[in-house]
Order: sequence, then structure tokens, then C-alpha cells
Amino acid sequence: MKFVIFFLILTTLVTLSLAIDVKKCSSSNSPKSVSIKGCEKSPCRVKKGSVLSAEIFFTTRDSTSTLQPKLSVKMFGIRIPLKVPSDQQNACQHLKNSKCPLIANQEVTYSVELPILSSYPSIKTEIEVNLVGDNQKSLMCFKIDGQIYN
Repeated sequence: MKFVIFFLILTTLVTLSLAIDVKKCSSSNSPKSVSIKGCEKSPCRVKKGSVLSAEIFFTTRDSTSTLQPKLSVKMFGIRIPLKVPSDQQNACQHLKNSKCPLIANQEVTYSVELPILSSYPSIKTEIEVNLVGDNQKSLMCFKIDGQIYN
């Protein structure tokens, strides 16, 4: 009986993480699942001064010895790059079930925590998350609607 309850809870948690509506990037591999703490549907609402915690599960297309996050937002039709904090710039240090170098078709979970600065504007926007490897080649990319609020 305990196993059945555990299985139902686990299934519910997996379903919640898959319920986040992510959009594909035009020329890259999409994640298998995205789980953002406190977000069950798009747009994800994030409070200024908080920390956004996310796990992204994906399969690599190519081999790479490096992995770097590239973040951007779309405002007024223009894509604007965001500065990734220095402690998050080497995504290889934030892999849960593997380490760099990565091989093609490897399943990877990337875990990230990003501060949402008080100076960010209160706005709804489309956020693009892109993980690039050697030669700045995109290995995984997705877009998600987000909202920053006070």
C-alpha cells in the first residue's frame, strides 16, 4: 500500500514538472522536461528578490567538453541577452547525474539557481534558455513565458 501511495505521489510530481508549457527554439534540441520550483504552469511568476530554482532534463545531440548557459528575454519584439551570474556560467558544475565531457545522446539533468534581482522590471516576457557547448553550438534550448512581480 505504501508503495502505491509513493508511486502516485511520484507520478503527480512528474506530471507537474511536465505541465510547464515550454516552446521549442527553431534550431536546437528541446528538453524532455522542465521543472521550476513553485511553477506549475506558464507563465511562471517569479518574485523580485527571490531565487529561481529549476531542473532541466535533456538528451545531448552532440559531444562536448564545455557547457554554458545563455539566457535572454524578449521585450518589445527584441531579444535581449541576460548576464548569467559568474557562479552559474560553467553549467558542467551544475549537472546532477553526469559530468563534462558529455557524449552524444547522453541524458543530462541541469540544475540551476538564478537570483531575481530587485532591479529587474515588473514585466511579462518570453525567456529563452539555451545551453551551448564547444564552439558555441546549441545543445538544448527552450522558451517559456515568465512574469516578474514585486
